[in-house]
Amino acid sequence: MSRFGSSVNAPPPRPPRKVVVIVDEALLVQQMLKTLHMGGYDARGSTEPVRGFNLARAIRPDLLIIDGKMPRCIHDRFELLFKVRHDPGLRTVPVLLLVEQAWHDSEELFKAANFAPDAYVRKPVDPM
Repeated sequence: MSRFGSSVNAPPPRPPRKVVVIVDEALLVQQMLKTLHMGGYDARGSTEPVRGFNLARAIRPDLLIIDGKMPRCIHDRFELLFKVRHDPGLRTVPVLLLVEQAWHDSEELFKAANFAPDAYVRKPVDPM
């Protein structure tokens, strides 16, 4: 019984939301992870598309932040997003796609939209 006359049990603390950042710029990954950790998120990251994809499959994040222009992807810049959207364990995970500031070409944005990112942000990104 509390001193206020009721014995209300507080709900158990919720585990931190999990975020995976897959961006080819190491400094940007570090800055984003730092900012997410400061916000109470369980954030992990990779600069390698395959490693990042495997990390996402292993931890089942609540959000994926993916660079829309991953030069290390084999076929094209949307390969990673395509793989995420076709993976049974990841297809429902929200994806925030980072796109180049110069992406004014509607064909590029249309192609990105075909793989259904939930949102996109134009780079450069200030993670703070």
